Formats: sequence, structure tokens, C-alpha cells
Amino acid sequence: ASGQEKSDLFLHAINQERKQRETEESHRLLYVAMTRAEQHLVLSLSGTGKRLEHWAKLVTGQIPGLEMTPRDEVLNMYTPNGAEWKLRAVLTIGRPERLARPAIMEDSQQVEWLAASAISDQYDTNATVSQVAAFARCPREYYLAHYLRFDGRPRTGEPSSEIPAGEFGSLVHSLLANQPVANPDPMAAAMAETFRQSPLGRRAAAALRAERELDFLMSVEGLVVRGQIDLWFEEGGESVVVDYKTDAVSVAEAHRRAADYAIQLRLYALAIERLTGRAPQRAWLHFLRPNTLIKVDLTPSLLDSPEQLIRDFQHAQTTLHFPLREGERCGRCPFFRDLCPSTYERKKK
Repeated sequence: ASGQEKSDLFLHAINQERKQRETEESHRLLYVAMTRAEQHLVLSLSGTGKRLEHWAKLVTGQIPGLEMTPRDEVLNMYTPNGAEWKLRAVLTIGRPERLARPAIMEDSQQVEWLAASAISDQYDTNATVSQVAAFARCPREYYLAHYLRFDGRPRTGEPSSEIPAGEFGSLVHSLLANQPVANPDPMAAAMAETFRQSPLGRRAAAALRAERELDFLMSVEGLVVRGQIDLWFEEGGESVVVDYKTDAVSVAEAHRRAADYAIQLRLYALAIERLTGRAPQRAWLHFLRPNTLIKVDLTPSLLDSPEQLIRDFQHAQTTLHFPLREGERCGRCPFFRDLCPSTYERKKK
């Protein structure tokens, strides 16, 4: 094989089509240049003895008296309607003279090196009440589940159900908010009815002002906290906030777990205070499975106030330090003896 291109009808047609596209694109560029110029238009072209192509051929062919010989002259030209205009034609032979570039003078000033700014306050701009509460229970579990978004092992000891725990809880909350639910799960409907028939449920039903599944946004220490209050009502001159829980626990376990949810109620109370200008007087956790009602203290100390917890939350994200908070609940943690290094059970022995 000689390496030379052999032409045929198809290759010839392809080459002709390519040349046509190149010519049309060249004419388009010339049109754009001529219609954009306001006072002066400079067209630059070069050749090495070969015939000119594209827009260069078109332009030189339309200028009478222009010879492709060395020159530097001004020609008087006329438009089709008789208006005069000037054309300066500059043609040279050989390469243009290379201009010497001036030497770059060294800057007499010394370069000042600045230290990199210290990185601080590297924390999320917003968080949910559930995330803050998870951090309060155990910063390490929050780090694994919410910050890194790892999936833990399924918890053992949970009652078997065709409905996942999260979906089941949402279903119960929808029923308690009097939202329409098609073919509700019998157990979920029974739990909702358990609350309605309780003294607290009857008080809420008789209240002149009640809000269910109340969404809110508020700023705490510069962090935007968002959440949803299960129930808040005013009755008998008393403002009450309620949080339902569908955890599978006994009465004794419900009392032990109440401390894990206290911060949620305090954040809800803070949101209601900002909304109404008056803090709730009472807060209740209602564990629906054992039908257990637990009162939550809304007057925390300075160490466990919502504001201090948010500051600790931000500091942990800034320093990426999420310490363990070991305790009885470690056995229920989906990361226990897996991604979490806790040895709580060994310490018990």
C-alpha cells in the first residue's frame, strides 16, 4: 500500500460537503465581523503563493484595483449607493518583523508570604431536632448515623411487623393529626385511639387552641433548627406540648428512655415560646405501646440547656470530635460492636 488516499464517489461527496461547510462558516464569520464594526474593520490574511480561499478570496475579488503585490496605499472606494469610503491596503513579502519583547524588570519589592487563615466554625448551617437529640444521646452514634450517614445493623428485639418502624410511627402520627389514612394498620389505629381516650387526649380534644404536626424553623446560636411538634394545645390557662412515641418498650423501659427524648421537648418548648411569646408550662411524653405518660422537666440547668447543647453540637462538627457516651442504651445501638468501639458490656462485668 502506498498510503495515498484513494477517491471514490462517496469520499468525493464527503470532501465536497466538508468544503461547503467550511466555506459557509467562513462567510458567516466575515458577515459577523463586518456587521459588528462601528468605525474601523481590519482584515488580516496571508498566503504562500497559493491561491486564496474562503473569505480572503471573496474580499480580494470584490475590491477593484487591488493587486496582490507589495504596497501600502489608501484606495478610494464607493458603496453601491455612491458613498465614498477609504481602504488602506498593506501588502508585504516575507515574514513580518519579529518585535523584541521588552525585558521584564524584576520587582524591587520582596514578596510577602502570609500564613493561611485558621479554619474555624466548620459546622452545618441547619439541623433537625431529631439530629440534635441524637447528638445529645451519644455524639458517636450521631456521627456514624447522621454525619457520615452509615447504615447500622438492624436492631434486635423489635416486634415483627410488615410495616417498617419509621413508616409505622409516621402512620400513627398521621392518625393522631386527624389526617385521612386509607386502610390504616389495626395496631396503629389502636395506638392512636389509646391517646385519644387518655386524659391528656381528652384535654387536647376540648382545647380551644390546638396545633398538630406543627412545622417550625428557628435559629439557635446561629444554627437553623427545624422540626415538627406532634401536639401543642392551650386549655384551662395552661400551655402543653406533647410528643408521641411508638417505641416497643415496657413501662419500666419507657421511664428509662424518657431522658433520651427530653431535649426534643425542650427544643419544642423553645419554638413555641418564640412563636407565641409564652413558654409552655407542661411537657409530656406518651409512650403509646405501654400507654405510659411521662412528664418532662422544661427547666434545664445551664449545662443541658438547648443553647449549650447547640454550642456543643457545633464544636463537635468543627473539631470532628464525637466522643462516646456509653450507657445502657449501647445495647440498642445499631453500631454497637461494629463501627462503634464501645466496650460498655465489658465494663459492666
